Amino acid sequence: VRARCVALWRALRSLAGIVSDLGALRR
Repeated sequence: VRARCVALWRALRSLAGIVSDLGALRR
């Protein structure tokens, strides 16, 4: 269960980073 939580957290974090990068490129 912990491994799954960590994987989910990593995916969420990477996704947030991509979104922030896209937002910066839009400006």
